[in-house]
Amino acid sequence: MTRRLQLTSLLRRLGLGAVVATWDRVPEAASAVPGETHPDLEEVVRRAAAAGVPPAACDELRALWPSLDVRAQAQVGAPLRPAAGSDVLRWGTAAARQTDRTTCGSAVLVMLAAQGDPLLALWLAVGQTCGGYRPHELRGVDLDSPPGQDPDAAASARFGAVQQAMQRRSNRGALLGLPWPPAFGTPPWGAAAAARFPGVAYRSVLVDDSRTSEISAVLSRALRALDLGVPVPLYAGGDLGSGIATSLPRHVVLLTRRDGDRVAVYEPSQARLHEVSVHELIGPDGPTPALGGWSHIDWALLPVRPPVTVRS
Repeated sequence: MTRRLQLTSLLRRLGLGAVVATWDRVPEAASAVPGETHPDLEEVVRRAAAAGVPPAACDELRALWPSLDVRAQAQVGAPLRPAAGSDVLRWGTAAARQTDRTTCGSAVLVMLAAQGDPLLALWLAVGQTCGGYRPHELRGVDLDSPPGQDPDAAASARFGAVQQAMQRRSNRGALLGLPWPPAFGTPPWGAAAAARFPGVAYRSVLVDDSRTSEISAVLSRALRALDLGVPVPLYAGGDLGSGIATSLPRHVVLLTRRDGDRVAVYEPSQARLHEVSVHELIGPDGPTPALGGWSHIDWALLPVRPPVTVRS
């Protein structure tokens, strides 16, 4: 691993950032990531109920399910798993990309929420809602597509609209009670407050990956969360050797699942799911595509309990 002077080291010296020993435990149980590309309807409904979807909306989802094509069922039931033969996550046929350079964090938070709430995934995939249920992420979003809009354009527009709404929510009051400037993306603490997944809350944790034991401990907790079906957002950046601007957290990705000593990482600028070894994350040898071309993990959003109220 390349040794470097990292901004997080300086922030730690100023007393910022959590200490590993004081972090809350990862929950003992959580909603699991579906184990197949086309999940069983009752498993999807169970996850919807765990996300707080009312029974009437769950019943309507059951009735709607047979009318959905195989692609839509797969995206609603397993939004963090690409179609067979692809490594790109999609809504409809549109790649699930961030809308601009500032919305990587928002894209990750929306994908995280969609994994936990199939009714949010349903709207993103096909533009439909059930039983009057409106997920938190759709507050302030126009749910109607323009008449005659191309389905691909509509799917892309839906994902983009929710990203913008998510950015407003995560950035509100994040700068000493004032709005965080959108040009600076999503602050980790704002992302943690806005993140939604059944059964957990998230805490933003500053990471000094020049300390091997610290980054190993962070990733160990992230792996345990993945084993329980809970995705984990990570912030990546560079180091002070290239200037202070690159040493700040610059990009957000999402750990989606684990397979032995390898993990799947959703990278929102390309909408790709990268398969990398845990060793590559602990000690990357320079910029890596899984981190959006950055080289170091700077911050993590680790699941904790009890859950907190999601910003509305």
